[in-house]
Amino acid sequence: MRGFNCAFGGAKRVSTREPDRVRLYVFGTFWSLSAVTVDLYKSRAEMPEKEQAGPAIEELEAEEGLLPDLDSFRAKMEITSVVNQSVRSQSSPPSVSVPSTSSTRSLVWNARAKNSLQDRVLLLDGKAVVYRAYYRINSRVSNHSLKNVSRGDSAENSGWDSALTTVVALNEILNLLELDPSHAAVVFDFPGQTFRHTLYPEYKAHRSPTPDTVYQAVNYTKAALLSMGMQVVEVPGVEADDVIGTLASEAVQLGMKVRVVSPDKDFFQIISPQLRLLRYLPQGSGFVSFGVEEFGQKFPGLLPSQHVDLQALVGDRADNIPGVRGIGDITARKLIQKFGTLEILLRDRELVTQSRARATLLLDNGEAFLSKQLLSLKLDVPTYAMECSVQNLVCRKPKDDREYTKLVEALIEITGSTGFDNLLERTNEYWRRLESVS
Repeated sequence: MRGFNCAFGGAKRVSTREPDRVRLYVFGTFWSLSAVTVDLYKSRAEMPEKEQAGPAIEELEAEEGLLPDLDSFRAKMEITSVVNQSVRSQSSPPSVSVPSTSSTRSLVWNARAKNSLQDRVLLLDGKAVVYRAYYRINSRVSNHSLKNVSRGDSAENSGWDSALTTVVALNEILNLLELDPSHAAVVFDFPGQTFRHTLYPEYKAHRSPTPDTVYQAVNYTKAALLSMGMQVVEVPGVEADDVIGTLASEAVQLGMKVRVVSPDKDFFQIISPQLRLLRYLPQGSGFVSFGVEEFGQKFPGLLPSQHVDLQALVGDRADNIPGVRGIGDITARKLIQKFGTLEILLRDRELVTQSRARATLLLDNGEAFLSKQLLSLKLDVPTYAMECSVQNLVCRKPKDDREYTKLVEALIEITGSTGFDNLLERTNEYWRRLESVS
């Protein structure tokens, strides 16, 4: 099996060896969303249950407790919490506003030194972006600020909800591209199970099936991004987080600045002076940059690399990771501060002074180490599996933008809203910026 080829270079057919999986043929076809050129599963019933599971809502809605106090940022590296005026308006698309000034860009990438325009890597969790768009639309429907046409057979048959979700997701990605990265990729989970399911068959067993709207919107978004010239990557057998982690680690080793857009706290373990996270603020009001300093404020006495040890003790209900029963955040933090790593703690568990924690650890039968295996990002996904390296992620305008134009026009026609009419204009502006620095 092969994922999407991310060495994107114009009129290219992207294929896969499994005919029942997602296949995108981006160029040389006429776009219409009534018969979009995406080979999907013949029916949702044919898709294994494990493939239907989407990100937990708890991870997609940024937890307020994980976000640092913005006023306490010494380096002021956060994106200013700017609420898009269009979000407040009932006639505008629910997108997140990211400031496009050069001063804001420099704060996002480096608050202390002027870095090269050619060493900025932006890596996005694609499915999380689509889910974010989906929940924001649902929120506006619930608040009666957007007409409720996402329910009922007519909405499903027309594809309105999937088209709208796709447009909102594309707008959010364009917001992030205003940060002018030199390299960028949007990474998706490949359908199917991963090595973590082999380690622990109950991994993510409690996840709800992916809504049909999100399922369709993910495929539309992939097609739009490919025709737009963006690099789309997905790899069988691993999760999007592993691919992002591998590309991010490679970029850091090359001395590049890396920003990872994801609500997943698993990325805390790879934070470094060169790698920061862009995390969603509550209520969809923007993003905040979260790095080594902010991690230290949130988890005093711990290094980012120790977060996986802490989480292995606590477990993760969203992913059905067991952890060690009876050990919570406070106890886990104290234990990792004292022993350093989970392995040393398990080796010297008899030295734990807290009687309850010691008794619990003595009863551990491998659950803690299994939890760490499940939580640890795989940072060595082979280049041949990804079909690219970070150096292949250079942002470029596509050689032929007609397919993208047709797709966006079809999306606008389906959504029937003039609030999204600037999507092509925004994309053309992004392409002009790329040409100006090439």
